[in-house]
Amino acid sequence: AMAYNGAVGDTAQAMANVLDLEGKGLDEVNEQLGNLMVSLEQADEDVLLEIANSLWANEQYGLAPDFAERCRESYDAEVASLDFGDPGSARRINSWVGEKTHEKIDGIVDVIDPDSALMLINAVYFNGKWALPFDPELTVDGDFHLPGGTTVTVPLMHGRDEYSYFENEDVQAVSLPYGEGRM
Repeated sequence: AMAYNGAVGDTAQAMANVLDLEGKGLDEVNEQLGNLMVSLEQADEDVLLEIANSLWANEQYGLAPDFAERCRESYDAEVASLDFGDPGSARRINSWVGEKTHEKIDGIVDVIDPDSALMLINAVYFNGKWALPFDPELTVDGDFHLPGGTTVTVPLMHGRDEYSYFENEDVQAVSLPYGEGRM
């Protein structure tokens, strides 16, 4: 949605089509999605969900002031101009990501291409209590298969109940509720 705020012409039309925003004004889109972000963060007392947004502009290009302001107001985005040729810029972005993820992610950017104009980075922190907690006594080490065929040993939780489940040739997924079940 933030990128859509800066798009024009064919790019804006393609994004509106993909995001199903055709026929909606930019102010309406920003208000609705900004409200959605706030409602998700407040959906459940037993779940801590924090959504952080940022725009990191290459100082040699800058940002259109109205674009930056819309992102600040609607998405609570941090907006900063950096020297993309300075290695300290990657450290600054990584520090922001670490702070916003409660240090769960300590690095997302290794090197910034000095010719890039803008980095739009989102960080999400989620910490929730299971609606139906797993018994720690039933956790055992087992094989977990990674893409590419590698197998690692990880602790596997076990429990028995009825859950929504999906499976196809590529994936198996289960819906395990958190908190009051809204997440």
